[in-house]
Amino acid sequence: MKKYFIFLVLFSLSGCVSIEAPEHLVSDTVEASKDAYNAIKKKISTGDSEIDNLTFSHKHIPAGDESHAESTINCINGATDIARKELDVYKVDVVKTTTNKIVEKGRSTFECNIVVVDKYHRI
Repeated sequence: MKKYFIFLVLFSLSGCVSIEAPEHLVSDTVEASKDAYNAIKKKISTGDSEIDNLTFSHKHIPAGDESHAESTINCINGATDIARKELDVYKVDVVKTTTNKIVEKGRSTFECNIVVVDKYHRI
């Protein structure tokens, strides 16, 4: 008797549940994939460097015996270290550097900017 009761309950519940797939599931998925592919392809082909390049800045106060060239190198190295830490990579590709020497309160200060390529840019 118990078996019949369980069978009757299961049979009655099976008629209440129906699962239907959307009508255009495959065609909509294919269309969305094509749109995503074309957007990425367009971005790569146009070479939108404004998005892919990042700028980092650093100020360096030279030691008393540092030459101008050494101070410039130390400033750029400082900016490069900041970029590596921010991007969490070991090596960065520097595209452009700018260095300015500023005298503040009788003391020289070097300000530098570097522009790096962000290879790991998330879209």
